[in-house]
Amino acid sequence: MNGKELHQQLNELFEQNPNIDELGLISSRNSAFDSNSAFILAENNTKIGISFSCITELYSYCFNQFNIERKKFTSSHSDQILNKSLDLLTRTILFINAENITALNIRKQLILNGYNEHLKEIKLLNLIFTKHPKSGDAWTHRRWVLTNYKDSFHNKGSNSEEQTSLSIQDELKVCKRVAEIYPKNYYAWTHRFYILKNQPRDILLDDLKTIKDWINRNISDYCGYHHRYLIITTLIQNDENQNNNNNNNNQTQKEQSIDLLRNEIKMIQDLIEFYPGHESPWNYLRTLTRYYCTLDIKDKEQFLAEQFVFTQKVIQDRDSSYYDKQISYCYRYLITLIYQLGFSQSAEEKHQLLNNLKNQIPNQSEFWEYLESSK
Repeated sequence: MNGKELHQQLNELFEQNPNIDELGLISSRNSAFDSNSAFILAENNTKIGISFSCITELYSYCFNQFNIERKKFTSSHSDQILNKSLDLLTRTILFINAENITALNIRKQLILNGYNEHLKEIKLLNLIFTKHPKSGDAWTHRRWVLTNYKDSFHNKGSNSEEQTSLSIQDELKVCKRVAEIYPKNYYAWTHRFYILKNQPRDILLDDLKTIKDWINRNISDYCGYHHRYLIITTLIQNDENQNNNNNNNNQTQKEQSIDLLRNEIKMIQDLIEFYPGHESPWNYLRTLTRYYCTLDIKDKEQFLAEQFVFTQKVIQDRDSSYYDKQISYCYRYLITLIYQLGFSQSAEEKHQLLNNLKNQIPNQSEFWEYLESSK
């Protein structure tokens, strides 16, 4: 089969099976592909596999044909045959290479000229993300589609509140699914915060509850911690901005947000003790502690003292088989408390800490010596 025939067969499969929700590239037992080995459907025809053996032929045809046809295309083009051809060609191109910006831009134009629907495009991107979960250009395209979708409701004078609330939940589900397919997926977590950042307080709080369970199952994935940090700092910043209006209710909300930050620090400390030897929760604790000390709060000295007590508790817990890793992360946290945040320690105590660091982390001895000379 040549590239044109492969493209036609793929389009027929999608027309016959509109509920396909997962895409993959698979190895074929036949080095010379044929009509029976190029594509495979599974699980009640909801999953499709494209054989590696036909990728070059299929992509080359679609890419070359796309470059020919897009020259005939304008944003206001009314040729439905050309619109359909570009729709199918760009779909196949993105199945194989989700970073093709030109194909993504043509798909934007197909939405603007009314040929494609926003929800159909979102469904296609859901499918693409099952194979290309870390495609930054595809995630950017998704944000454009959502923004244009929302704007189209406003321009029509429609009540888009219900539509927006429904799409928020759908987007959060997609972000969670993609993050589980490909751990440490910065793009999925960035998109999640993009969706949430301007939402009401109760939705942000609900998201924190949802992500807490995810954190417990993905201790080493810092993306989840960073997302929680963005949500918490957004809540506190929103309260700060509203307090400029001298609203007593907002003052109460601010206190609740500060309590939320304190509880977050306690939660991370519990995770550190329960799952010793993981660097990500220590990094998150350090980030939260630094942020806490930037706030206009009176109990900073007491807070730093509590953090110091926590480090001593960790140092004394020698039962863990991950003690060496745990203690090295703990010492780094102590450096933050003492040298960056100003927790008061005697010269002798600082000297002892630096000696411990030299022994525990000798490959950074020059840095420890620098700290000792600058104290």
